[in-house]
Amino acid sequence: MPRYCPKHPDRKLFNKDGCDWCARAASAKKAQAKPKVAPVKKATPIKKKVNPPKPQKKISQVSIQRGKELAIYSIVRKKYLLDHPKCGANLPGCTIQATEVHHKKGKTNKLLNQTEFFLPICRNCHDYVTENSAEAIELGLSIPRNGKLTELIILIYIFMLKSAVISIALLI
Repeated sequence: MPRYCPKHPDRKLFNKDGCDWCARAASAKKAQAKPKVAPVKKATPIKKKVNPPKPQKKISQVSIQRGKELAIYSIVRKKYLLDHPKCGANLPGCTIQATEVHHKKGKTNKLLNQTEFFLPICRNCHDYVTENSAEAIELGLSIPRNGKLTELIILIYIFMLKSAVISIALLI
């Protein structure tokens, strides 16, 4: 005796699951369904031992030795200006009150703290001396930075002063 589909009682069984309509519907569902594929495991990256970047040392503006010299200079400068309160240049526009120290021979190496090359000076005169270095050398407010030439200019300057004093003495 023929067996009939449980969903469609008027149709005969096509296979154990049901009639031909049920079989077509089942195959269509399988075609639409995504194939079941085992999930692919992600490869675990190989961990290398990476040292964190070291913080870079900040490069200092001045060397340790120069920093010590500048600390000493700060003290020496204050004391020098207290001992020499008046401007040593007395150029036109002078404010008379010395507020700065002019380094006649420069500030390189050990010259920074040698008070024999200091000149107490006001801001106006210091601006003039730094802008007109040749005239400042002639006036004795600065000394040229190169060695042998410096000695020669000083000797010429002293000779000129002596000759000027002699000529003034002769006029009197």
